[in-house]
Amino acid sequence: IQLLLEKHVFPDIIARVEGGLGAIASRGMRAVETKRLKNTLTTISATIHRNIKEAHGLAGTKFIELAELEATWQAASLKEALPLEGVSFNVPSPQTLRALVTNQPINGKRLREWFSDIENLTYHNVSQQLQIGLVNGETVQQMVRRLRGTAAAKFKDGVFNATRNRAATVVRTTANHVSSRAREATY
Repeated sequence: IQLLLEKHVFPDIIARVEGGLGAIASRGMRAVETKRLKNTLTTISATIHRNIKEAHGLAGTKFIELAELEATWQAASLKEALPLEGVSFNVPSPQTLRALVTNQPINGKRLREWFSDIENLTYHNVSQQLQIGLVNGETVQQMVRRLRGTAAAKFKDGVFNATRNRAATVVRTTANHVSSRAREATY
């Protein structure tokens, strides 16, 4: 997910900002009332949606693979630790493991809802920072710095960092959840 964010989502957003807001920033606040800001935000929203949807699909596939690996490992470990005649430890069906990833809530939300939250957070933060930048009369490059952050702070001071952090949290939490649930399903 991190790679998709860094290689596609964030560069696409920056390109849309530079392409869509260059004329607004050079003409000043009055131009904000035009359709250009709305059009730029619409294309940014579509870019975020498309890429987060792809990230959700990729992550879902990887989490299903994790569930299968965890369940297989758990069954093999139990068989090795408890070599009882007539007792077998079966791996849950692929449908059961898929349901662990796609249908079971993780801290109250399904995986698709967590990715929807990432999408909404990213759009909200980008939109807010662009509007603040325009109201303050900032250049496009200053607004890009608001989004990306600065090299001096290792890009931790931009709003993209909130998306990075949320994505990392979702991945860690989901991996933990899937591993735990796959082990439980093996019993």
